Amino acid sequence: MRLFISLLLLAVSNFTWACSCSAPELIERIESADKVLVGKVISIRDLKYVSEEDRKYSAGIEAVILVEELLKGEKIKRVTLYSSYNSNDCGMDFAIGDTHLFFLNSVRVNSCTGHVMKSRFGLDIYETSLKEAKRLIGNGI
Repeated sequence: MRLFISLLLLAVSNFTWACSCSAPELIERIESADKVLVGKVISIRDLKYVSEEDRKYSAGIEAVILVEELLKGEKIKRVTLYSSYNSNDCGMDFAIGDTHLFFLNSVRVNSCTGHVMKSRFGLDIYETSLKEAKRLIGNGI
């Protein structure tokens, strides 16, 4: 019984360290973003092999994004984004070829800022978010 309780407490304590956030409403994401864009991940680099002094940020992952459609912000062809390692610590879970709807106000990203991934959130959520973002931005938001 003690072993069971110990294991349960260990599992609960690990769970409490997981990322916990909720994405703001779409209109808030658009208003707070300098750039809103659709982009495809074209490269990923694990920064744990890069020395601390050569890193731009304390991030664990560097992802290069090819801009497929710019909805808000200055015209760019690609952007390099930095994130922590995974969703357990609120990092972005990048994979080459994934398409995202990004709401950027920095090159440092995490899962709490409400980016919408085409392949993992389902096409309906992605398409609905993209359509609504275009409508809101077109109306001057």
